[in-house]
Amino acid sequence: FVCLDSDLNGIVYRGQVKRVLKPIGNAEILQLRGTLRDSEEGIFVTTSHFTASAKEEANSVGKKRIHTIGGELLSQFILDFYNELDEKFKNILKIEK
Repeated sequence: FVCLDSDLNGIVYRGQVKRVLKPIGNAEILQLRGTLRDSEEGIFVTTSHFTASAKEEANSVGKKRIHTIGGELLSQFILDFYNELDEKFKNILKIEK
């Protein structure tokens, strides 16, 4: 788990990042939610994708929300912000735009 402090309205995010091929299901969402303190929100990032039920659980009303970033959105973020990356990471990615 990773704890990220954000200065946006004083929100603290606790997150998990997984590089896997299989989809992320409810169990992983519930596990992350179980680690959250009262003042925290969750973020789950994966190179894969989330099952429909995992997305539903992550956005359940009345429960701490878990923000989900799947492989497709993660890839789009990388492309959108590629020019702002450190040269070290650009050399690792080797993306030609």
